[in-house]
Amino acid sequence: MTRRARTFTLLMLLLAAAPSGSPPCQGGARGGDSQDAQRASATPPGPPLVRGGNADNATRRFFTIRIVDEATGRGVPLVELKTTAGVRYVTDSAGLVAFDDPALMGSTVFFHVSSHGHEFPKDGFGFRGKALKVTARGEATLKIKRLNIAERLYRVTGEGIYRDTVLVGEEPPIEKPLLNAQVSGSDSVQAVVYRGRIHWFWGDTNRPRYPLGNFHMPGATSPLPADGGLDPSVGVNLSYFIAEDGFAKETCRMPGDGPTWLDGLVVLPDAAGSERLYGHYVKIDPPLTVYRHGLVAWDDGAEEFRELAPLSDDAPLYPGGHPFLHRDAAPPSPPLPKGGLGGVSNGDTTSSRRGGAPPPPPTWGGGGRRPPLNVFKKTPPPRRGAPRRGPRPPAPPHHRWKRGG
Repeated sequence: MTRRARTFTLLMLLLAAAPSGSPPCQGGARGGDSQDAQRASATPPGPPLVRGGNADNATRRFFTIRIVDEATGRGVPLVELKTTAGVRYVTDSAGLVAFDDPALMGSTVFFHVSSHGHEFPKDGFGFRGKALKVTARGEATLKIKRLNIAERLYRVTGEGIYRDTVLVGEEPPIEKPLLNAQVSGSDSVQAVVYRGRIHWFWGDTNRPRYPLGNFHMPGATSPLPADGGLDPSVGVNLSYFIAEDGFAKETCRMPGDGPTWLDGLVVLPDAAGSERLYGHYVKIDPPLTVYRHGLVAWDDGAEEFRELAPLSDDAPLYPGGHPFLHRDAAPPSPPLPKGGLGGVSNGDTTSSRRGGAPPPPPTWGGGGRRPPLNVFKKTPPPRRGAPRRGPRPPAPPHHRWKRGG
């Protein structure tokens, strides 16, 4: 067989192995109901979970290693256990490792134990770890000292949040402990309480079926603890906005090429007093340059953001980052960006009040008006196609790429 024939055969094999169906990034169905039950039904069913008390023979082959905080007794996620051969295991969100290496079962195995912000005691030779006799259906609990002030609780998104918990037959605290909406991992999150539920939106998000995933802000909601949601110390049950293929849908695809990133989520009342959700988006051009930005408003029916107004490169004020509500005793709030936020009130300032006398202070009781929108000056994004002098300037700090946020 000639080299060209071998190359052609290899190419055909690669094409045959490529995933079929719709492109990796796509929006969801428009105008559908937003009920959680219907969102959940769009997710393909996964394997049945093994619950505590009903462990079958498959769960009985594991040796359970439980890592707990020595001060609280709570399981510690993201603790690494490494054998002398360099094989690594990482605890799930319950602090568990399901160990079943067939070469080592029934023998004594030394595990190096390490985790950022935590410390395991040294032995006489200075090794931080423990030797354990690993047997099927056996268990060992190791205590680790927390150096961090904050306590590590659990992962909110991604694949296998409670993988080892399920493998050993224990009960996970959340409804979808293995895979939710085909999300295997997400970048930084924005979260805001809107109309009685927490609304979550993430940056670039991966999926199991292909290296390219969702680059236009997937989203989800969860109930508040007072309305039936889990206590924050226990976990979060996310109900994703789901596309027709079962993957988390794009909720903020804006005009132009490249990813869409969202920040500055704020909730404001409209003219009728109903809550509206607004935000600020940017479009990214290689190499991570902002070439377009503007304001968006959430469409409850379509379950996605609509562009409210593009902003010019020299717009001095717009929401960004993670805004919070603040009441300043000083003079009136600054004016809104050109065009306002669709003419809605921001508590102390509206597009019709510019230049007028300061309005009365807002009330904080039930039904009272909200404090002013916290807007602040930012470095304007560079104009796309504008002549440049010298090297390309870096993106503003709030737009720089950051992994694992």
